[in-house]
Amino acid sequence: MKRKLYDKSGLQFFISKIKIFLPIFFVFIMIACSSSTKVLMPKAISTLNSVQFKELNLTSNDYEILNTIESTARVNVTMDAKSYTISDPDGSFSLEYAKVNETLQLQKYTGILTIGYLSNETGNLDMTPEDIVRKIAIYRIIQMTKELGGDGVIEPVITMNIEQTKSGWNSATITYLTTVSAKVVKLKSK
Repeated sequence: MKRKLYDKSGLQFFISKIKIFLPIFFVFIMIACSSSTKVLMPKAISTLNSVQFKELNLTSNDYEILNTIESTARVNVTMDAKSYTISDPDGSFSLEYAKVNETLQLQKYTGILTIGYLSNETGNLDMTPEDIVRKIAIYRIIQMTKELGGDGVIEPVITMNIEQTKSGWNSATITYLTTVSAKVVKLKSK
């Protein structure tokens, strides 16, 4: 008597189970491959009213200029073949990006990024080093305005300098320096 190499009913049972579980398996594979973890950096954000002097429509009796203030911020950017790091030289924060398929993805961070906006600016979640250093300097202006008891600033002037501070065979460090100056204004009550 010859033995069968396979049992037809067992093979049909196996094929019927594959038809059920194969689509479920592919759904899990697609979810696993398409999802990516996004690292979110904690940010302390402040906003300050910034007005052009001509827009105030006030007389000199309506306001008082408390002081002219200035703030500076510095950020270092270190780049190599695989990563891109934005950091504060004082060590208050660091953002490390990985180069993935021609794009940068935030991989890890340390510290808290303290940034500020003038009221005529909008927030941007994917900030460049230029944006970050500018917003740090604005944050410091906002804190100084609060300390002086001001209601806002007029005529802000923002300048930026960029210099390459270190260069190697496959890496470079660039330093961004931003200075913000403005007049602190206090409205007089009538």
